[in-house]
Amino acid sequence: LTSTPPQISEVLQKYRSVFTEELGMYAGKPVSLNLDPNVTPICMKARKVPFALREKIDAELDKLVEQGVLEPVDHPVWSTPI
Repeated sequence: LTSTPPQISEVLQKYRSVFTEELGMYAGKPVSLNLDPNVTPICMKARKVPFALREKIDAELDKLVEQGVLEPVDHPVWSTPI
């Protein structure tokens, strides 16, 4: 076992709402991304995932969809592997 240095414990305690296990949500003004209309969209191929990790990755992606972090897209114009 390792112990947490006192300085780190202070920061964790002071900002405990930031270091929770739960996902936080942005509460500020709406944000929009201004994309240059002259840029051609790219669609990158998905990374290969070892079969042994596939179930864990699928579960994590499902969790992120449930939390509203990700949403399924059938025909993406832009895409990049995560």
